[in-house]
Amino acid sequence: MESGSVANVMMLDTTITPQLQITPFTPTHQAEARNLILQGLGAHWGWIDEEINTDLEDISRSYSAGYFVLRWLDEVLEETGGEI
Repeated sequence: MESGSVANVMMLDTTITPQLQITPFTPTHQAEARNLILQGLGAHWGWIDEEINTDLEDISRSYSAGYFVLRWLDEVLEETGGEI
């Protein structure tokens, strides 16, 4: 097979391993998590009403009876999840 063929390109792509992490929420990530969630809601609904999701004003307090986690890919916050 020639150098640069599709098979060679696919083999190179599979050697790249992104760093995936799931971490508990900490208050230092308050603004980043809130912004990500609001962006997602805006993309889904077509608008953002910051007054509807009051749980996002203080995530630590809002989810103190449950848990809230963050999913990072290569140190970029990509998802959040919480349960009370």
